[in-house]
Amino acid sequence: MFANQQDIGTDAKVNYQELNSTVDMVKGLANKDEFTEVERYKLELAETKWPSNPFYDREKFARQDQRQEKAELQSAEGLNLAYTGYVVMGDRELAIINGFEYERGEEIVTAEGYFVSTITKENVIIGQKNATEEIVEERVIPITEDPLNLYN
Repeated sequence: MFANQQDIGTDAKVNYQELNSTVDMVKGLANKDEFTEVERYKLELAETKWPSNPFYDREKFARQDQRQEKAELQSAEGLNLAYTGYVVMGDRELAIINGFEYERGEEIVTAEGYFVSTITKENVIIGQKNATEEIVEERVIPITEDPLNLYN
């Protein structure tokens, strides 16, 4: 006898004839050679070779997502950005791009998805991040001074 088990006694009566008939019925069903039309169809489907893996392929979908993100990212070549001014105020550096002032890290209003990466007197570097916040493209824009607006 196992610990924590109670003796249920020997008064329980088992109908062995009913038990044996149930066992025989289950054996008969398990050994049945005849299948319904639906069962045969399911067996045929189970035996056929699958054209592709029906389970989620994480790497395949990650590659597809990256291709889609790259297609959605705008090329910096088509942007019309002009770096026309460099301003230093204390420890802050500002770049004037298309008439707007930007600090390092700010998104460029006229070029959605691009941000100011680096500001120097000679040029500004703009970058573009993908959905995982990785920098996927950087472009150097040299300063161009407009002589007509230089002293206004």
